[in-house]
Amino acid sequence: AKWLSDGIRDGDITPWLDWATKEGGVSDLGYPNVVAMLNLLSWDSILFTRIANAFFAAWMIVLLYRLAKRNFGEEVGRLSAILTFLMPSLIFWTATTMKEAVMTMFTVWYLERLDFVFRKPKLLLKDYAEILLFASFLAWFRSALCAVALLTFAVALIITDKKIISTGRKIAIGIFISGCMLLVFSDSITTIVDELLLNRQQAEGNLEFRATREGGNALVKYLSAGAMAPLVFTIPFPTMVDLYGQPTQAMLNGGWFIKNIMSFFLLYALLILWRSGEWKQHVLVLAYMLGYMAALALSSYIHAGRFHYPVIPFDMMMAAYGMVHFKRRYFKYFNLFLVFEFVVIVFWNWFKLKGRGLV
Repeated sequence: AKWLSDGIRDGDITPWLDWATKEGGVSDLGYPNVVAMLNLLSWDSILFTRIANAFFAAWMIVLLYRLAKRNFGEEVGRLSAILTFLMPSLIFWTATTMKEAVMTMFTVWYLERLDFVFRKPKLLLKDYAEILLFASFLAWFRSALCAVALLTFAVALIITDKKIISTGRKIAIGIFISGCMLLVFSDSITTIVDELLLNRQQAEGNLEFRATREGGNALVKYLSAGAMAPLVFTIPFPTMVDLYGQPTQAMLNGGWFIKNIMSFFLLYALLILWRSGEWKQHVLVLAYMLGYMAALALSSYIHAGRFHYPVIPFDMMMAAYGMVHFKRRYFKYFNLFLVFEFVVIVFWNWFKLKGRGLV
């Protein structure tokens, strides 16, 4: 970002071009470009960049409200916005100079516009252009996120109820958007798929590295995607013990505890949507949420809280839907879930201490 902003001021962006070319692909170049533009506006002020992050996150919540209201009604829309606004882990990462706030804003914006296009009576050329624009933005932030976004589009187009989008419109939108994406992003899509496959192959190696590095957890090498995947809606679990080199986990333990509790209502929402058959009217949101979590579960970052950021707003949307439709007679199951949460937290913190030889 500094190379680019300085280069623009000096009229020479060669150092930035050398770095960008060496990286081999556009993924992860998005946020440095955003920061560079903010640097030009503020003369390299970190405070200005962090304040801008707050505005990006705030706009993301507005977009989430629109998406939730259109899908589930006013009550769920408001509650989704409130839960997301108060989520401690989102507040924490938004206050850092990292890409999560901007990336998640573009993700929610992409899905909100796509949902709008699916439900709009008459489509204009600018509607198609908006979808392509936001899809291209995602390719500049995280390759796996872009892949999930493209897969979400395809799944939603095929499965969404005909009451929402007619067969003729499905074919028209599918041909136009798919054709443009293949024409413009064909090389990028191939690179993304290759990166995802490579990351999957390297997952076990990453766990081995975390087990053997200084201060690492010797037991973490026994974890696998198969062991953690069933808990992907709930994790990360809070670290409530003081460990050397993990101040972030200590600061975020309350935030992850809240996310764990919200996962009960998320799972309840998925259950009632499935049993009622209404899930076909909300395929877009569900496809993205489930697709991103599946990609996360197959990686070595499944318990890395920062990588959950792009899906947390949608977790809160589904949790809000579950809360609004929750019935009092099911409170006994919520109480059982709290007992389960307590046991898992105790085990998780013992696991972290035991792996370091502290107990």
